[in-house]
Amino acid sequence: ARRREADSTEAKKAGKVREKTSKPKAEKPGSGKVRNPYRFAKLEESIMEHEERIAAIQAEMLTESTWRDAAKFKALQAELREREAELERMNEEWANW
Repeated sequence: ARRREADSTEAKKAGKVREKTSKPKAEKPGSGKVRNPYRFAKLEESIMEHEERIAAIQAEMLTESTWRDAAKFKALQAELREREAELERMNEEWANW
């Protein structure tokens, strides 16, 4: 261990190893402070709207009239997939805010 310390000290003296300098750190996104409160509120509002629409689509898909109309059922499935993907993206953005 002493040999490594001596080697390290010699390398520093010779200028071969740069010492780490502490830089002022920027505020991290997860510091608890909302960066843009207006945008954050809009994101939460949009998440709630998507959750409500997903619930409505799922309820509509359970009705007999939707089962009988294959085109309508496929359109609802497509919209559901799109909404769920967008909701997942928004939830991730919200979690990383």
